[in-house]
Amino acid sequence: MVLSGNKARIDNFTDAQFNALQNEFVRVKNAPAQMEANCKNALLMKELRPWLTEFGKLGERGLKTMSLIKEYKAGNDQAFWEGYVNNRMSKEDVAAYEKHAQPAQLTPQQVARAMDIPIVEADSHSLSQIRDGVRSCMARPGSVLILHGSCAAKEESLPAHRVDRELCTGCRQCLRMGCPAISFPEHKSAIDPNCCAGCGLCGEICPVKAIQKGEKA
Repeated sequence: MVLSGNKARIDNFTDAQFNALQNEFVRVKNAPAQMEANCKNALLMKELRPWLTEFGKLGERGLKTMSLIKEYKAGNDQAFWEGYVNNRMSKEDVAAYEKHAQPAQLTPQQVARAMDIPIVEADSHSLSQIRDGVRSCMARPGSVLILHGSCAAKEESLPAHRVDRELCTGCRQCLRMGCPAISFPEHKSAIDPNCCAGCGLCGEICPVKAIQKGEKA
């Protein structure tokens, strides 16, 4: 356990440290009810409530732990171990915590819908869809653009792209992407197959379609 940057054993708390940590757990325990009372957006609160419930439980368990510290320091071993066993999380508690306690469980779509924000969606690997999505958002003030698609760098099966140097006009449009796989030797674009993630966005930018999908290895 760390307090003010210093590690402290449960039998080595100062009164100030103990009271400070106990007050923090009180705030954690009370935070869900305070947010429930002050949040005016019912849909957002509906999405947050499961997570807040688990957050409040952390405060409750923390306060029980502080009580155990008192028992330990007082030498009440039996009361300490009985309390320790009773304060352990059950399998149901662990399952509920793992399901709801992580903020990542809330998707951008859930948050946007809860806040009644218009959603525009597009494929992150499609430049045309991204452009259309941006235009839609600009035409609908207050809307949000959400892109779908995994990182191309993680898709090992995607083949690298290549440049047809006969078609390339040297316009440098592809260089504007800032992709490290694209270079410009001898006034023509070139793609390093060892660096290319195969996302294909450079091919959509090329005005003469000189950038083409390569063959799978």
